[in-house]
Amino acid sequence: MSHVTNIAESVTIQASPAQVYAAITDLRQMSRWSPENRGATLLSPTSEQVQPGTSYWGHNRRRVMRWSTHCVVTVAVPEEHFAFAVGGLRMGERATPRFPFPIATWDYRLEATAGGTLVTETWTDERGSTGVGRFSRTMGQVLIGGRDFSEYTRANIRKSLGRLKDDLESVGAAQG
Repeated sequence: MSHVTNIAESVTIQASPAQVYAAITDLRQMSRWSPENRGATLLSPTSEQVQPGTSYWGHNRRRVMRWSTHCVVTVAVPEEHFAFAVGGLRMGERATPRFPFPIATWDYRLEATAGGTLVTETWTDERGSTGVGRFSRTMGQVLIGGRDFSEYTRANIRKSLGRLKDDLESVGAAQG
């Protein structure tokens, strides 16, 4: 299997960049859209407004497996760009990553359009091709039943963006 480093998908949402940015940076709400994420626990700073350096545990589930990843916000430009790095993995409730290694970067770019906001979500695999990175990819492959991981990730990004679109557009329709 070839190692794909970047996967990106885009969707236009009939909502303002401010509305989209507010939704994707409310980290505890990500589970509303993501097929795997089950929310987040903010660690620092305690402000509700995310900013570069904000760290949190992202809680995830894939089939029967549950885990948390340590994440740090790397970019937070309101209405334009939001990104975070995933750099540690834990199973259970331990306070620090049991497996501290680069895993992935998630990046969201927002562009105002006549029809709302073009949102591009990009996943970059940061695990590398040796040691723990190769082990991590192998375990991920096992947990998705041997399917192609890049297509699995692409499908999850499409689901996330579709759910975000449906959610924000239904809010806009209810307000309009």
